[in-house]
Amino acid sequence: MLSKNDITILRELAGRYQECAQSPVHAEKRALWLKLNTLNMERPMLLIDQIPWNEMDVDGSLVCRVQDPYWRNVEENLRQQIYKFTHMPADMVLNPYISLPRPIHNSGWGIDTQVSRRIILENGATSSSSEYINQFESIEDVEKIQMPKLTLDVQREKQIREEILEPTLAGFQKDGLDFKGVLFIGLMINSEGAKVIEFNNRFGDPETQSVLMRLDSD
Repeated sequence: MLSKNDITILRELAGRYQECAQSPVHAEKRALWLKLNTLNMERPMLLIDQIPWNEMDVDGSLVCRVQDPYWRNVEENLRQQIYKFTHMPADMVLNPYISLPRPIHNSGWGIDTQVSRRIILENGATSSSSEYINQFESIEDVEKIQMPKLTLDVQREKQIREEILEPTLAGFQKDGLDFKGVLFIGLMINSEGAKVIEFNNRFGDPETQSVLMRLDSD
């Protein structure tokens, strides 16, 4: 459940994101990406998307403060998008809206990683190397693996749809925004919930392989 402080933080971040997204540079970059994706490249395009976020927070701007787990993931993505556009925009394009992942719970594979030791190379480092315990000593250990079960948090989705999505769509109509295309949201789901990895105005490769072959049109 969102607290008043959580709402204040998210509204402030959404406002900063919208300021970035309203930059006129996005129209130019979007046109260049369209030319590239239709095989009429005007120039090579550059994206910086493999970022060691654990090493980037030098000023506190990436520190998440929202308490609700779902919205904390949304906060994290907003902070990262703002940071990228501010410090390393390259040819990134920010859409004039914020997409939210569906609140889906994953039961997992029935087995989690077990670490015997972690190696930190220098004092103050926020990343480490790990030595993992082998949990598959025999063929019987394979039985530890379970097929994940996905469940949808219907009430949370209802709240997102009614309080976020529908007002956002109404705002698009009011401002005359006519987005056409595909918005692909890449997620990493673990015991802490869903974490947004990336937003793309295209399908990912695995999805393309399984979906496009079902289309009868061009």
